[in-house]
Amino acid sequence: HLESQLRRHADHQKLLSEISERASVELESMKSSQDTAVQEFEVEMRDFLQREEQKISKASAECDRELQLEHERFLEGLCAEKNAFAAAIEEEERQLEEDHRRELARIEGVQVAWNQQEAELRRFYPLGDEVVEVCVRGVVISTLKSVLTRAPESMLGLLFSGRHSIHLDSLGRVVLDRDP
Repeated sequence: HLESQLRRHADHQKLLSEISERASVELESMKSSQDTAVQEFEVEMRDFLQREEQKISKASAECDRELQLEHERFLEGLCAEKNAFAAAIEEEERQLEEDHRRELARIEGVQVAWNQQEAELRRFYPLGDEVVEVCVRGVVISTLKSVLTRAPESMLGLLFSGRHSIHLDSLGRVVLDRDP
């Protein structure tokens, strides 16, 4: 709509320019024959030009008002989008905080369960005697360290005495490349 008015405005300007040019040509031709007619024509042309200028001024003012209104609507739309975006971010933050609280509660529950299991294991196995998992050619064996070190001069006794390096797999189990 704004482009249409701008085109109309340009057409009015062009028309005004063309009219002014035609008026000058006619004025010259009439001047030689009738001075009175020229004066009347000049008065009419001035009135016409004033009316056209008034129309152009009015159209220009209308264009300015419409541009201002369009600008205000655009700003209102931007503000609405900004507010909607801010609300969405707030909701996302609230959801993340809620998820975080739930995850913390879940982790605390796991920790409590872990502590309970550890306490129960300590009841069955005395402190200082840890359970060792040994992976012997793919077979996993769980036993107490005290069982493996019962014969201190045996291969297992020497291996678990702490004087030698032990190879562990990715799960932390001792790896032995021997038959079980």
